[in-house]
Amino acid sequence: MQFFRRHITILFCFPILCLGQENMGIANSNYAPTNTVLINPSSIVDSWTFLDINIIGAGLYVRNNSAFISKEDFYFPSFIRDNSSATIDEPGFNEIDTKKFAYLDVFAHGPSATMSLGRFSVGVTTQLRHFTDVRNMPEPFVKFMREGFQYSPQHNIDYQFKNIRTNAQTFAEIGITGAGIIQQRGNNMWSGGITIKRLFGIQSTHLNVNDISLNVLDSSDAYFGNLDATFGHSVMNFNAGRGWGVDLGVTFTKYEQNVGWYKPHSTFSNCEKKQYRYKIGLSLLDFGRIKYRGVFDGSLSREDYTWQEYDTVNINGVWDATGRVITRFSDEVRREETYNVFLPTALSFQIDYNLDNYFYIGINGVQSSKLFRRTFGVRRGNTLAIVPRYERKYFEASLPITLHDYKYPQIGLMLRLNNLIIGSDHVTPFLFRSNIYGADIYFNLKIPIYKSRKCKDKSTKKRLGSRNKKKRNKRNDCAGYKL
Repeated sequence: MQFFRRHITILFCFPILCLGQENMGIANSNYAPTNTVLINPSSIVDSWTFLDINIIGAGLYVRNNSAFISKEDFYFPSFIRDNSSATIDEPGFNEIDTKKFAYLDVFAHGPSATMSLGRFSVGVTTQLRHFTDVRNMPEPFVKFMREGFQYSPQHNIDYQFKNIRTNAQTFAEIGITGAGIIQQRGNNMWSGGITIKRLFGIQSTHLNVNDISLNVLDSSDAYFGNLDATFGHSVMNFNAGRGWGVDLGVTFTKYEQNVGWYKPHSTFSNCEKKQYRYKIGLSLLDFGRIKYRGVFDGSLSREDYTWQEYDTVNINGVWDATGRVITRFSDEVRREETYNVFLPTALSFQIDYNLDNYFYIGINGVQSSKLFRRTFGVRRGNTLAIVPRYERKYFEASLPITLHDYKYPQIGLMLRLNNLIIGSDHVTPFLFRSNIYGADIYFNLKIPIYKSRKCKDKSTKKRLGSRNKKKRNKRNDCAGYKL
């Protein structure tokens, strides 16, 4: 059981290492379309950046309700005040909540770009993504994984566990986005967008336990009265699977003035940047699947089964653990040609209100879909956020206040300094003394071009014309006569 103790600690205690889930701090920005396209593809239609080139970006979000870093071990203000270094002892464990979860979302945002073409906008996105999702894990089972089946206080007790879900998936994607203005009338504008993504599966592992009854008899034998589970595993390979995905989005914008003939970043509209009162967006994210090839797949079923001498099993690493599952259940888990793994599908809404004087407030939500809950696939974490921000062309700051799964509050901070974005949706441990159950950080390095070439040329001509006009209007004093 060394494997379980080691890897449960890694999974639940990853906050110590962490570098966002939805990157809510930048999700409503008018100047970062390569970021906002990830939450709504229609958001790039009237972006105030003509051409946005993302060079590189990355982020990591982790949250659980089992392991934590004690507030006594980590309190940032005291480190600064006392000029001392942080020392983290063994993590603490919450044993109150009966159902445990752990969620990990890692991404690398590769070379990407969006560009305005007047009434239409286009984009290309590349990403490498990993999700780990553990849900409905009973506290006694977490205790067994942490302490080992040798933990005597839980011996000779009949346990009945249901609906335990453990899923992990790593994949790469290349997305092509097309978006445009659907309707303009008076002060109102509707826009829509779609991102079609080609997916390349790298690895996936799934163990979903529908029902299990367990009694650990002693330090060597465990009895399973019943086991009903499904298992799937694909060996890590950069061409392990292929698939398709899609993002869909619409946005309604109420402007301060008439936009009936408005074309963003166009001399036709005098290259003006139109101010809006509010925006409302709705999107469907990550609808699709990946078909993995050369996989292990099967239903695990046992009744009245005794696992003898489990303490002699020495498991070294996750791949060894997977191999032992395949070996022990060789009659049920077999080599198959393919299985399908669904993406972390979700619905999202975005509201952004202009408070004037460069201040805005956004309200965003992400609700995971349960369409594929009985099949292999990672569930996306639910999020609700309120995001006040101050926004200028070369500087932007926001303070996202989010609820993970609608009940775990977090405060974040995001800064955009022209071509650099750095932020976190969870800086609470640095502000308040509390136990740390999660962490988050993300960044992007990019090349923003705010005006099209034609608008730049027009702006230059306008400045030169104004300068020449001043020269023509200047009157020199005549000799012997003063005006």
